[in-house]
Amino acid sequence: MKKRIVNLMLIAAGILIFATSCKKEQSTNALENQSKPVEIKDGMLVFRDTLVFREYYSKLLKPNGLKDDILIKNFASYKTILDKAQEEFSNISNQSELDLFLTKNSDKVLFDSKDNSIFSKYGNSILMSFINAEGRFMIGNQLQVLSKNNYITINNPTNAKINQALSTNISDSKQGISVHNKIISSKNSNSSINATAIANGVINEVTYYNEDGKRRLFVQLINEFDPGYGKNHLYLGIFQQKKGTFGGWSNNQTDLYFDSLSYLAGITRGIPYLPNFQVDSGPSNQSYYWQNVTGPVYYELGLFDTNNDLYLTSHYEELNGISLKGHFFSGGVPNTPLYNYN
Repeated sequence: MKKRIVNLMLIAAGILIFATSCKKEQSTNALENQSKPVEIKDGMLVFRDTLVFREYYSKLLKPNGLKDDILIKNFASYKTILDKAQEEFSNISNQSELDLFLTKNSDKVLFDSKDNSIFSKYGNSILMSFINAEGRFMIGNQLQVLSKNNYITINNPTNAKINQALSTNISDSKQGISVHNKIISSKNSNSSINATAIANGVINEVTYYNEDGKRRLFVQLINEFDPGYGKNHLYLGIFQQKKGTFGGWSNNQTDLYFDSLSYLAGITRGIPYLPNFQVDSGPSNQSYYWQNVTGPVYYELGLFDTNNDLYLTSHYEELNGISLKGHFFSGGVPNTPLYNYN
């Protein structure tokens, strides 16, 4: 009898150990699921922390840099929405098809009737691959919200905080709301913006047309807020469009190039505090090319110490002014003049 009791106690202990082990394994697995670098929650991309975001952000700047990432590939980003609309728009052949397209996509894209083209609701942001249809994604517990005119960050977001931010477009440090205003670009102009500090957005945009008028190349100078560092970056955005059979413009595949690039800028840095610190493109003119790309590509402008030719961090608090020149062209628009922005 004693032996039987001992055996039963051993079996019970074994069951208890097994059950505890299973609970531990389930708990560990749950913890691992929660600690994935990137997840999709409530239709949004959620990056675990800023380090993960920075890694993905750097890949984003390379053509096809996120091609092999299954989660990003299957995410219904605003870029996929815009690309699909661009493809459909390029095949429109009459007015009734255009009317039907605009009705179906009225909440997805903006339409320029004068130029007969469609464009993003959120501006030409580098982050279109990360935002959903509402212009949102998260880094840790901070919500990122893009609109046409603002970039908003909200710590520990609630519906009340989101409604407040979207309705007022005003920063509120007590609520953890920060609003970064965007600027409207000076299109096809070499006149600089008259401001102490240049806000986020497309600082300047120039359009070059091919001789037959059926291809055009956009070159954009962009001051973009980077939530991974909470600071700004300076970029070039380049893309080509073709004219469809009904006259509408849409993105198309091509090779993109630039050479003889040089620039001089004034920035404000926080630590140590350096107001209007002068930086440039470095000791030599820069060149680069991308093959077989559709839509915008982005090139980050490195910052160098003007006096010592030393490479500095590319992040800064404020952009106070910039002059830039270079030669930009594509497979469809090969004969372009020198671009010069002051």
